[in-house]
Amino acid sequence: MLEPIAQELPVRVPGAESAARSPAAPEGRLLEGLRVSLRRETVRAAQDAEDLARRLVDVGIAVTLLALLGLPLLVAGIAMYLSSPGPIFFAQVRCGKGGRPFTCWKLRTMRKDAEQTLADDPDLWAAYRESYKLKYDPRVTPVGRLLRRTSIDELPQLWNVIKGEMCMVGPRPVLDCELLDKYGPSAEVLLSVPPGLTGLWQISGRSDLTYADRVRLDLEYVARRSLALDLAIIIRTPLAVVCGWGAV
Repeated sequence: MLEPIAQELPVRVPGAESAARSPAAPEGRLLEGLRVSLRRETVRAAQDAEDLARRLVDVGIAVTLLALLGLPLLVAGIAMYLSSPGPIFFAQVRCGKGGRPFTCWKLRTMRKDAEQTLADDPDLWAAYRESYKLKYDPRVTPVGRLLRRTSIDELPQLWNVIKGEMCMVGPRPVLDCELLDKYGPSAEVLLSVPPGLTGLWQISGRSDLTYADRVRLDLEYVARRSLALDLAIIIRTPLAVVCGWGAV
């Protein structure tokens, strides 16, 4: 008798079909990688577009303000010189984006020996180290106090904005020692964006706040940074200047 011919039946391997359809398969991983890459490029393109818009706004505002306030700035500089002979401008190296140093400009508001006075007075230096600003600073001249009260002394930083070293809005530019002393591990976050001429700190009370408040506001700004927030801060800044909130 002939034996029946055995038919080969397909062997089912448990999970084989699901494995073929799983994203872990080479095709799935490739598609997922493409989607992730596309999302990254989309986010990067949106960020680049916002950065360009912010730069255009910054330069436009800075040039306009310099044109409108150039004469008052000149008068303020002459008044300061006549009341306290010495340089009209005060230049100091501050930390920019990525920790790059740059020369930050202001109108001089103190006696020309202000830096030496601070170095020679241990008590004054100790008080200064608390917030890197003295609420009642004996080195500031009467004219300088008026310039600070109206924030006219900050106007030369519009040149820093035009050069791209600062933005109209951002954390305040800090000194090297200030960065290490006050920001600590958060320094890298602070330096991830350019410093600004105005910011959350300026419209929230300035020197009426503690330095810990300033750090908190700076880090909050970096976390929430957007062109819409920048425009909101710019709109609120004139009121803070007119009211003199925290000006010293």
